[in-house]
Amino acid sequence: MSIQDLCNTTATVYSRSRVSDAFGGWTVTSDVRYADLPCRIQARKGTGMEKEGIEADSLRVRVTHMLFCPPEYSAISEDDFVVDASSNRYDYVRWVRDPDQMSHHVEVWMEQLKGVR
Repeated sequence: MSIQDLCNTTATVYSRSRVSDAFGGWTVTSDVRYADLPCRIQARKGTGMEKEGIEADSLRVRVTHMLFCPPEYSAISEDDFVVDASSNRYDYVRWVRDPDQMSHHVEVWMEQLKGVR
C-alpha cells in the first residue's frame, strides 16, 4: 500500500522568512511552500496531548498532531506552519523526518496553535 492511498485530506504548508524593512528592522513574511498537499493528519493520544513532550533525536519537542505525506514533500522544515484544509486548524512544524530512511513517506511532527483562525 502506498502513502497516497492513506492520504485523506489536504493541507497548505507555509514557509516563513525574514525580510528587511525600510526602517532597518525585520518583517516576518509567509509564502506558500505547498498548496493542496495530500496528507493524513492524526492527533497524538487525544486530549491533553498538548502537555506531552516527545524525544526526537535528543531534542524535546511538544507534539499535538502528526502529518504523514508522500516523500516528494520532504522540503517541509521546522520553520514552516501547516493549515489543515478540512478544519482550518493551524499547526507549527516542530520536526520532520523520513522514518525508514527509504523515502516511503515523511512524518511531520506538529504543535497545534491555539486561538488562531
